[in-house]
Amino acid sequence: MKNKASRTLLLGSKDSCKSLSRLKRLESLDLSFNEFNKSIVLCLTALPSLKILDLSRSLGTSFPFQEFHDLPYLEVVLLTENGFSGTLPVEEFAALENLEMLDLTSCGFNGTFRIQGSERVSILRKLKTLNLGSNGFNERVITSLNTLP
Repeated sequence: MKNKASRTLLLGSKDSCKSLSRLKRLESLDLSFNEFNKSIVLCLTALPSLKILDLSRSLGTSFPFQEFHDLPYLEVVLLTENGFSGTLPVEEFAALENLEMLDLTSCGFNGTFRIQGSERVSILRKLKTLNLGSNGFNERVITSLNTLP
C-alpha cells in the first residue's frame, strides 16, 4: 500500500496534457493514489485508445462526471475511495458505451439512483461488474439497480 509521502500532484496543465497526446496507443492507465484536480479528465481525452482507467484515491471531493462523455472507449473505470458525495450520477456515464466494469467503492454516495425512460436502454448496456460497496446507499438502491439494462 502506498503512503502519503509517495503521492504526487498533477494539475492538468496545458503542457502535461500535451505530453499525454504522444501516448496514442496506451490502453491502460493507473493514476491511483495521486492528487488531481478535475482537469485531469480533459487531459485524458488525448488518449484515444484508453480502455482501462484507475483514478482511485486521486480526485478529492468534486469531480466533473460529465467529462466522461469525451472518453467513450473506456471499458473499465476504477474510482474507489474518492470523496464524492450526494447521489450517484449514473446518467453521466451514458457516453461510456463500452463500459464493462465500474468500481465506486467507498466514494461517499448516498440515497439511490434512477434512470428514466429511453435513457435506460442505452446507459451501461455492456456493464458486467458494478461495485457500490461501502457507500451510504439506502435499501432502495436494489430497486434502482432494476433501472439498468
